[in-house]
Amino acid sequence: PAPIKEVGSATQTIDMDAKTFVSRVKVTTLGGLATSIMTTRASITGVEGLECIRLKIETTKPEDSTVLEKLGPLGSMINENSPPFPSGEALEKV
Repeated sequence: PAPIKEVGSATQTIDMDAKTFVSRVKVTTLGGLATSIMTTRASITGVEGLECIRLKIETTKPEDSTVLEKLGPLGSMINENSPPFPSGEALEKV
């Protein structure tokens, strides 16, 4: 059987001027019936040479959810008002 979720392509955007990092990963669930882009936002806290960027993870939140799109304006309202997961705080406790 197909897995419950599949992780697809990922893109990362690094803006050294704004000191921001955004990672977007496509996630598909329920055999392709639902998809979303899991978006993690971070601030760049330091750079070490040419090969290392230190990040402080701030939040993770699903965006562009097909399930919420099917709900029309209600889905848009839920998406805009639901708080992101405080992934940075959670990771610091590990």
